[in-house]
Amino acid sequence: MKFETNIINAYKVKMDITIWEQEKICWLNNFKVPEKFRHKRIGSKSLNELIDFCKENGYTLKLLIPKQELKEFYLPFGFKEVFENDVQYLVKEPK
Repeated sequence: MKFETNIINAYKVKMDITIWEQEKICWLNNFKVPEKFRHKRIGSKSLNELIDFCKENGYTLKLLIPKQELKEFYLPFGFKEVFENDVQYLVKEPK
């Protein structure tokens, strides 16, 4: 299954995901908005589209936290912090 949208294509947003279909998990591995498009809500729109995709397909969305300051970007979207086996990541259930 592939995830692609007009926003991601138009603004060259880098959004690498891995889908575990049997487990119904979508991992967001890399997410980067080009510098010239930052602070224009392109990242928020792109993430909302991925959240909608996961919701429509019943996937739990997970991501590792690369930088602590980025955590604040994800929390308003309904992500919850999880600590498991000394690893911290964020989870968004498909509700």
